[in-house]
Amino acid sequence: MTPATAAEACAGTLPAGAPSILLVDPQSGESGPQQGGLALVPAGLELAGGVTEALRIAAETHPDCILLPPGASAIGLAETLRRSFPGTPVFEMLPLAAGDGGDAAAAAVAAERAACRRELEEFIQIAVHDLRAPLRACLTIPSWIRDDLEAANQDFAPIADDVEMLLTQATRMSALLEALSTYARVGHGERPDDTVDLATLAAALARQPGAPADLHLDIAPGLPALALRRQDMEILLRQLLLNAERHSGRPAPRVELAARALPGGGLELSVTDNGQGVAEQYRERVFRPGTTLRPRDEVEGSGMGLAIVRRIARYWGGEAVMDAAPDGQGARVTVTLPRGSPVFAGGVAGVVR
Repeated sequence: MTPATAAEACAGTLPAGAPSILLVDPQSGESGPQQGGLALVPAGLELAGGVTEALRIAAETHPDCILLPPGASAIGLAETLRRSFPGTPVFEMLPLAAGDGGDAAAAAVAAERAACRRELEEFIQIAVHDLRAPLRACLTIPSWIRDDLEAANQDFAPIADDVEMLLTQATRMSALLEALSTYARVGHGERPDDTVDLATLAAALARQPGAPADLHLDIAPGLPALALRRQDMEILLRQLLLNAERHSGRPAPRVELAARALPGGGLELSVTDNGQGVAEQYRERVFRPGTTLRPRDEVEGSGMGLAIVRRIARYWGGEAVMDAAPDGQGARVTVTLPRGSPVFAGGVAGVVR
């Protein structure tokens, strides 16, 4: 029985004055645009729209306790809720024991989902590879047309705007293909024994061309070294910085990259911009692949950056969420790697969800 099924089974049996329980089930909404959550209150059952929605409901209903599904600690959900509601007990359910009839079915479903993910990721890689050659032609042929017209003493000016538009769209397609390839590669290949010092890596990225001009680093001293693919952390930080740079305030953009150790163990990274911010109802949506909240003519981007960030964070046992900047001006994206993450223990990373 899943947490959602258990909630539905007991929703109508709550007597008047019974303790209120917030039950968060991240798996119940996998087919929808957001993760699912369920809130049990004395009046009955209410369907939430994800972790962000569960946080809002908990703040409004003040439940007597919060109940989480198995594995919530591994993705940082338990730590997030405990920090948000320090006075509310947070409990994590245990998985079904062997022999209770649920293991075989759960294993079969998990295996089927993993196989579907692999097939989709392999298809993406094949499609990206096969599309690169015609895309290169789209980027090259316009210059040939210009050279041929000039050689024939023909005026290139009447079609210059059309050619420029073609090049712009082809460049966008090229960026999208590379982003799709990066997204599909997360979690593939053997994990090398890279030891990453976050402060050193952040300082190196800050010096690279294309880094935000007004970038402020706030890296707490004494952070543990991370045992993970260096490329994964580079991509994660670079995508966070690019996203913040694109959405920072003009004409004085400001980006802050901060990192600190969590009180109970683990690590928290956050990147904050001083732009317009993101309305609460869209803060989960921005992590969906291909999602942009503003037209690409206004903000150039593939819509894949934050999706890649969350995918990498989850592969390494963490989570990525968005909220408002502390001063209310702009947005903040936070990546949490809990104490049980393999980046600290040197274990095997989990399945990308």
